Amino acid sequence: DANPLDAPVVGIVDRLDPNKGHPTLLEAWPRVLESHPDAHLLVVGGSYKGSGDSYPKELEALASELGLSGSVHFTGMREDVADHYAAMSVLAHPSHYDLFPFTILEAMGMGLPIVASRVGGIPDMVKHERDGLLIEPNNPEAWGNALSGLLGNPEQINRMGKAARKRVKGKWTVERATSSTLRLYNDFLEGKWIKDYGR
Repeated sequence: DANPLDAPVVGIVDRLDPNKGHPTLLEAWPRVLESHPDAHLLVVGGSYKGSGDSYPKELEALASELGLSGSVHFTGMREDVADHYAAMSVLAHPSHYDLFPFTILEAMGMGLPIVASRVGGIPDMVKHERDGLLIEPNNPEAWGNALSGLLGNPEQINRMGKAARKRVKGKWTVERATSSTLRLYNDFLEGKWIKDYGR
């Protein structure tokens, strides 16, 4: 296998939870490999239920079934997450819903463009086509096309990454992030995102 550091790398950093949309990304990955056969996908994170959870094995089985074992890497829980961000070209966040995912802020602070689901509070964090791309959840074809296009445009990756870092430094202090999280939770409790969440 090629060293991921020498090739385009997409990463997802999140707990292995069915709500986080990992299957969408795995099902999109063959489309990415069609145009970028040397690309790698880092799946960083562990189960949210503990060692007895079958879901991580289900994801690994899906990757194997799709013929992705050589290009998809399940790292498990890691303490050196910053090193994994540093190896990435793009952060993917295909969640079905999310209020305020701090992994997006971390990646933006590292200068990574974000490809994320257009759900919950994410559009408040990522501006489409400025510091990332917003994609409908549960749509592997759209995800594959978005990631393939972005990986094929290093100038866009560089521009979006710079914009992401600038946006985090200019907008998201700890205090503001906390305030925004509370506001987003309040909106959720008031039912403002029922349409987004499909409930």
